[in-house]
Amino acid sequence: MMSEVICSAKMNVGFALDASSKTGEENFVSTLKFAVNVSKYVNVDAADTWIFLAYGNQKRVFKTRSDLHSLMPEYEQFPNATETLVGATLTNMAEQFLDEGHQRDAVDIAILIASQISMDDIGHPAVMLKKQNATVFALGVGSDYSGGQLKEVASDPDSDYFIALSSWNGLDEYLAKKLARKICQGSLGNNESFMGLFISQRNVRYFFTKVLSRGFVFAFVHIHILRTVVRVLPAKTMVNAIVSRVATTAHALWDSTATSVRKVRNSINVDNKLMDI
Repeated sequence: MMSEVICSAKMNVGFALDASSKTGEENFVSTLKFAVNVSKYVNVDAADTWIFLAYGNQKRVFKTRSDLHSLMPEYEQFPNATETLVGATLTNMAEQFLDEGHQRDAVDIAILIASQISMDDIGHPAVMLKKQNATVFALGVGSDYSGGQLKEVASDPDSDYFIALSSWNGLDEYLAKKLARKICQGSLGNNESFMGLFISQRNVRYFFTKVLSRGFVFAFVHIHILRTVVRVLPAKTMVNAIVSRVATTAHALWDSTATSVRKVRNSINVDNKLMDI
């Protein structure tokens, strides 16, 4: 049975996985299963979310739910690479976002899962992803990875985007759903938060109450100003002042409300469960 979809948004969600011999085939399969589990909570569709995978020399993209069903973790070939090259994997991910996703005007979100210290440079690909405005989560498993490396890759603040797991068992259904919620938060982009929360359906009433109340206060203040103007200015000057003030007030209120409405419209598909974070 398919898990409940938490959000429907235009996103490129990429999983960058360590497929080295030190990770081991069993743990590699666990990372693939985790990627599949996270993907169950987003609307994988040609018009919405695409799922990307990068590991070893492999670069794959799944643009529909049926495409994703073709991914069978237990039967995927394990690269068994002799070196841990997280930098190369992240570079592949950044290139995938550019090659496959740049024309979609979608939000890029990358999830790195690593358990070993990278033997190559991770700084350059980290900068590449951030220049592309990608949101990057870094998951460190076990005790052999470099926290410094992963925190360099992760978006800021580390407390939100770096996740330390003591064992591979931590890649469970609970974490998959929690991470999916965070991904859905990121679906509005890094700078699209409103009052620190992402709007869900149950917050729309509160949201519009705030918008309208601010509008009424704004109008009340300017009406008071107009009353003062009426008392002290000649008729012609008074009329011009009133027309100018009303036009300015209406334009400012319209812009503020229109911007707020666009944010609600863009986020209305986010499930109420986002508020549990």
